[in-house]
Amino acid sequence: MSPSLLTIEGFRNRRRRVRQGLPEGCETVVVADPASVAYLTGFSSSPLVFQGSACQAVAVMSGDKVVLIADNQAIKAFGDGVVADDVVTPVFYEGKRSAPLRPSVLINPTIEVIKSLGARKLAVEWHAVPVGILEGWREGSPQADSSNLIDVGPALRAARKLKEEDEVAVLKRSMDAIAAGFAEARRELKPGMTEQDACQLIVGASERFLGERALVYGDFASNPSGRSIRRGGPPTDRVLQAGDWFILDFSVIVQGYRGDYANTFIIDGRPTERQAALYQACLDALAVGESRIRPGVAAREVDRAMRAVFEERGLGENFTSHNGHGVGLAHLEPPFVVPESEDVFEVGDVFTLEPGQYLDGVAAMRVERNYRLGTSGLEVLSSHELTLV
Repeated sequence: MSPSLLTIEGFRNRRRRVRQGLPEGCETVVVADPASVAYLTGFSSSPLVFQGSACQAVAVMSGDKVVLIADNQAIKAFGDGVVADDVVTPVFYEGKRSAPLRPSVLINPTIEVIKSLGARKLAVEWHAVPVGILEGWREGSPQADSSNLIDVGPALRAARKLKEEDEVAVLKRSMDAIAAGFAEARRELKPGMTEQDACQLIVGASERFLGERALVYGDFASNPSGRSIRRGGPPTDRVLQAGDWFILDFSVIVQGYRGDYANTFIIDGRPTERQAALYQACLDALAVGESRIRPGVAAREVDRAMRAVFEERGLGENFTSHNGHGVGLAHLEPPFVVPESEDVFEVGDVFTLEPGQYLDGVAAMRVERNYRLGTSGLEVLSSHELTLV
């Protein structure tokens, strides 16, 4: 496994941002969503190794201190790079006796950590923290009632929207691995391959760039020229033909973080005049979106400006998807560039723009770049070339 790019300073800033979003008097935070645990501690498991099966962890933050609770198999496989003041490691399996239900071994140790802190009020992830932990906190704690239990989800969501410098470094590494896959696709995709062949070729290039196995997911979908049957999806055994259109839209997970690139290729062929016009419209919508983004601008206004490019050319009905989204520890994060978005662009946002056109009888296509909104303006993080051929 490659050395972690996440830093102690970055973790301190992330934890501080979460604390700033909490109500007064609430000092103790309990999270169990894998993305939230990674955000606060750097612990990130992978299904690509045996120890990642059903692997979970819990993080408890009190003030500026964080305790990670993860079982012995999890720490053995994924403990490198963890940044925590203490790590509690209950035994899940040692090869001596039958293993219990894996997540259950975290409950009692987490209760003990919470009680040792004397927590009177808890901010927990309502969607992720096991009820057994909450019931255990209530038992023997007179102050432990629903009035002292709040949802930390909104504070975490707001904190995660803005990326620290070390998070951007990890995202750039993910994006560079994606770019290696795109470069391989441009060089090697040819008639006679199946979509599965293409996927393996692309994933292999991304993993060679990283020098290790990686979780890669996304769209590896082809359409005969002039058709708009598939807008995405996993690879199939369909054989690529000359003139096919291939939508490539995928992510590579690095330390839990992932970028997200997309482009559309023609396999051994040239676009018709109308197909080229649709692709140019996508590029023009992308350019308009880029030109509108700055701190304080509503994401829905950027979406409206991008859709206007299509509508002015009579192409509005061919695009029914989103125009972009944030990237980070989850595939879809704010800001969401959609018609009814409630998000506003801020310095620290890392996100995509991805307009497309889907017109049966002509083609299915989309393009996508990744960006960072910094103090000096919009930075394009993508390094892949947007071209049909």
